[in-house]
Amino acid sequence: MPAVVPLAAAHALHVLVEAAAFRAGQTVFVNGSGDILGLFLAQLVRTLNGEVFVSVSSQEERYLLMKDYHIPANRIFNQLNPASWTSDIFAAADGEGLGIMINNTMTGSTVRSLSTSVKSGGCSVDVTQKVAPSILDPTVFERGITLSFLNLSALPDSELSTLFDKTLHLAQTDASIRCTLSRWLLSLNCHISDSTSPTRGIMPDPVVIEYPQNATVPLLPSPPPPLYLKPEGTYILAGGLRALGLTTANTLCAHGARHLVFLSRSGASSLRQQETLRSLYEHGCAVDVVRCDVTNAEQFLNHHCVMRRSNLEVMQYRKEKETRHDDM
Repeated sequence: MPAVVPLAAAHALHVLVEAAAFRAGQTVFVNGSGDILGLFLAQLVRTLNGEVFVSVSSQEERYLLMKDYHIPANRIFNQLNPASWTSDIFAAADGEGLGIMINNTMTGSTVRSLSTSVKSGGCSVDVTQKVAPSILDPTVFERGITLSFLNLSALPDSELSTLFDKTLHLAQTDASIRCTLSRWLLSLNCHISDSTSPTRGIMPDPVVIEYPQNATVPLLPSPPPPLYLKPEGTYILAGGLRALGLTTANTLCAHGARHLVFLSRSGASSLRQQETLRSLYEHGCAVDVVRCDVTNAEQFLNHHCVMRRSNLEVMQYRKEKETRHDDM
């Protein structure tokens, strides 16, 4: 069972019993019953021997409430057409108004229509935190209707724990309390916002992702693209031919570098350094070792100018060679 189910059941009990002070035999309208909280509210009203009216935003929600929750069609109202709600509610309630109105949707026009249907001394509870008293029918104050605006996320843990125990007891004593939701079933290979889906990326209902047996789910982000170095470039390593410099040279060569220049005070003096340079040659990488103290700014700049001039001469030679080859 998803963790949201017991939480929604606890919230529903708090809204109906503690905030609205529900009593058996009362008529309750749940405005917005398509989500999990609305479904639990509708079930609790019936379980505690009340009369329930609901509103829906789609034919799928209407069908679900009629088929799985056995709510009569004349007690299910369309949120897109609230103009006739007042007369229809009084007709379905044998001429009496609503005892409790619970708003679980942000559609302002439906809230105003419902507030005219609450009888004197009744109760209006909003759980969206989006309804202002100005949206309600002005006569609610003349009729002595109790107004409650709830923030369910602010319930303390101690109170939630007590509510969990009560809802668990209700579920054990009444097998009809359950949660059936309309769902979108999508394969792991199907993007949730795929434009081919019936809702074109808007999915108010829960989404179930189906994982095939051979599914591979990456838990880490994709690695960055591999390093690619231009082979015509010259890559200068300042600091000698010690362990770090030689390791860096091998890495550069492995990723495409074909000309390396080492700036070293001692040059390639050890056997290991000479073997590494030979290995780089064998892998097609030209290597120049320039004796230079990189901590001496003047010496470094002089060598830098020489290398730039040498590189230009090499590039000019390559260009002339390619031109002669094309002419042939």
